[in-house]
Amino acid sequence: NVNNVNNVNNVNNVNNVNNVKKMLLLTLFSILVSIVYAQSGATNKGVILISGASNLDITFAEGTPLILGAKGGYFFADNIVGGLGMNFEKVGDFTDSNYKLFGRYYFKEKFFAGAGLRFFKGVNKDGDEVTKNVFELEGGYMFFLNDFITIEPTFILPLGEDQKPRINAGFSLYF
Repeated sequence: NVNNVNNVNNVNNVNNVNNVKKMLLLTLFSILVSIVYAQSGATNKGVILISGASNLDITFAEGTPLILGAKGGYFFADNIVGGLGMNFEKVGDFTDSNYKLFGRYYFKEKFFAGAGLRFFKGVNKDGDEVTKNVFELEGGYMFFLNDFITIEPTFILPLGEDQKPRINAGFSLYF
């Protein structure tokens, strides 16, 4: 009788493991399907973009800056967005808040390339006010979590003095 109970328990354990495997496969399949079909409509004309980002201490230069940013935009045409962004940056003793006018073009519903003009105004370590404008190029990829939420790693190449390339990680909403 003890052997029969053990055999029943072993069969139940095997069935439970198989059920868990089936559920995991079904969950993974559902996630993949939702990712594949989630992209449609996010970059259509009339959609509003709201985004937050940080560089997460990833940079290609010494003196890693802390950058926190937010931006909003409007899709004036399918796959074309324009908007305004704002960043807070701290590099060593230099702190500033800056604004950016930006434009992006989205292609293949997953990739984007853009450009922007950033307006810096801050105070350096000596207490002197610093003002400058920097043109930036950017490119990135959209990881869709659902129909309107993405994670967007972005490579940014500033074309100004004392500016270093960086990678930002963004979180965006599309309405």
